[in-house]
Amino acid sequence: KNAIDSRVAKIKENPRENTISIEVLLKNVPHKELVDFIARQAKYNPDITTKLFLEFIQKASGKKEDNYAKVLRNSLKDIDFDYEDLDNQEDSLEIDVLDEWINKALEFIKQKRFDDAIVICKACIEEYAEWMEGIDGDILEYIDPVYQEKPFELLTKIASNPAVNSKELFQYCITEMDKTKYT
Repeated sequence: KNAIDSRVAKIKENPRENTISIEVLLKNVPHKELVDFIARQAKYNPDITTKLFLEFIQKASGKKEDNYAKVLRNSLKDIDFDYEDLDNQEDSLEIDVLDEWINKALEFIKQKRFDDAIVICKACIEEYAEWMEGIDGDILEYIDPVYQEKPFELLTKIASNPAVNSKELFQYCITEMDKTKYT
């Protein structure tokens, strides 16, 4: 027992000394193996897929707006609600993928990467509204309204920056809100 206690105390004192860091591990994995592993994990784990896209999609070829919209559209398709849980639902339903996208837009705003934040907000506005048209009306009343409001709030925040064309951004918001899918 004393030997075990001594070992536990030593590990608590120097936890890094007794484990390999993720950075060291990843540096020693051949690139192709690492890419193959990540692709396999992402195939079966939508959370990893979302994180990868949000982190690296700007490096993909193609029009940035289209890329973000496609990724968000596919993520929203994967959302499934358990109707049995709705009867016991006291709070609004949260949609994790939208939370992540909104948080990424906030991160871009802090980094003053306004163009990226605008593209994410527009994708959230347009794809979420489109997705909602196909949702069962019973579920709609449970979904947190923040997903309709927050992207517009972020665009308002972005528009206050002098480096951004606020008139163009305002016109986009007016045009979007006039569309029938928002009624």
